[in-house]
Amino acid sequence: MNIFVSELLGTFLLVVVVLSTGNPYYIALGFLAAILVANISKGHINPVVTMIKYIQGAIPKADLKMYFGGQVAGALVAYIVVAKIFNKL
Repeated sequence: MNIFVSELLGTFLLVVVVLSTGNPYYIALGFLAAILVANISKGHINPVVTMIKYIQGAIPKADLKMYFGGQVAGALVAYIVVAKIFNKL
């Protein structure tokens, strides 16, 4: 699994859980699941974390598009799925 797919899945899981429930316990479990899935790409899940890691020199510039693309795509797909489930689209 590459960076894009793992960031997409991790972000998707977290956003689905956060949008679906307001329960802090479920949100914590969703965050744990997201980190476990995204562990391949170091589990950034958040573009701000990705930027900080880039500034620190922990990730190369060539990988930024993969991280940001996966995070944005995961959030958008999660929003669409939750909106469909709750008939908001």
